[in-house]
Amino acid sequence: MATRITDVLSTKGTHEIGFMQTMYKHRVTIPFGAVATANIDNFLPVLLDGMDTTGDSPLQKVKAVDSATAGNMYLVTTPELRPLQNVFEETLSDFYNKANEPMRVEQLVVGITTFQTTAFTLDANNTVADTGDVAYFNNTTQKYIVCDPANLPTAYNNAGTQFLVRYGVADIEKLDDRNTVSLLVTKN
Repeated sequence: MATRITDVLSTKGTHEIGFMQTMYKHRVTIPFGAVATANIDNFLPVLLDGMDTTGDSPLQKVKAVDSATAGNMYLVTTPELRPLQNVFEETLSDFYNKANEPMRVEQLVVGITTFQTTAFTLDANNTVADTGDVAYFNNTTQKYIVCDPANLPTAYNNAGTQFLVRYGVADIEKLDDRNTVSLLVTKN
């Protein structure tokens, strides 16, 4: 048997987080103008999926990336509202975007969009995420896969959206005591 409280405690600090590094004047944002049919963490990519006109104002529908070859991705960047952080010791890793609630998404612009994220893992041929590595988004694991550019997997070459690791784990601060990488969009 489960309760709301045990659900909360079992998911504490498990959500992906990040930080936008692109200057605001260069960002293409749909502020609180998007909605998804499933829960989704911040700093994961999404695809546009038509319009939702059932509410007071139309919202752009988005969906999780369902193909490794998908391009024209957007990034979920909803600000974390933290009214209970002192009461329940909420951290940034406790936040996610709930299904059917408004969220903010931003277009991934080649050569401009740069962000820091905890949602990454290493390719089997890579031992550490270093500056100068490359990455792609894996729709199955819902993680950015960091690859050594000297030994690229086929999945990277086939990816519709690709990234350059601007700063590896040794070159950038942690978020909520979790390793991060800084990614720059190189193909979308």
